[in-house]
Amino acid sequence: MDTCIIDNCVMHPDMKTKLVKPLFFPAQAAFDEHCSNDDIYKNIAEPLVNNTVKEGVVATLLLYGQTGCGKSYTMSGIEERTAKGIFQAIASLRAANDDGTNNDDAGQVTLQFVELSGNKEIKDLLCAKSKEVVKLLDDEDGICRLLNAKSIDITSPEHLLQKIAEGKSRRATEATDKNGVSSRSHACCQIRIKEAKAFSH
Repeated sequence: MDTCIIDNCVMHPDMKTKLVKPLFFPAQAAFDEHCSNDDIYKNIAEPLVNNTVKEGVVATLLLYGQTGCGKSYTMSGIEERTAKGIFQAIASLRAANDDGTNNDDAGQVTLQFVELSGNKEIKDLLCAKSKEVVKLLDDEDGICRLLNAKSIDITSPEHLLQKIAEGKSRRATEATDKNGVSSRSHACCQIRIKEAKAFSH
């Protein structure tokens, strides 16, 4: 297996000297400029979607890179396909296990969407104005929870994409040398599928 090396640049405590610490990660695949968003989704995101729906596991998709490298373009393509993929996987499981014993709530999709910017408060992107302070907490199972963040029940792929688009419109942006509307923060979009394992019980 190949290795991806990322040079992590940090400041020495004297705040004058820069230190470079190499970080090593296993690289399982590389995609060139000829690959489509379909290729990216089928190889990277689709397995995560299917495992999450079928097994009830937690999956994370993180895009990392410098301004202008194509993160937003790639993620937009993944979002559209993921929205459809989630509901297709749920429908398939319901059809395969339709014996009258399924939990009606199984497969309920909910969305939380927040913005993290430095040491500032966490902003709830699903609320135009909110007085609630959103906090990140780990529950007893070690799963990160967004306390006080608005949670929306999602009814369709189109509904999911609509709410994500609304959240994106509330993100903080600032012009840079390379991008006139660069996001100066990190967005965290949590999609939960209620009792996914209940399909097979």
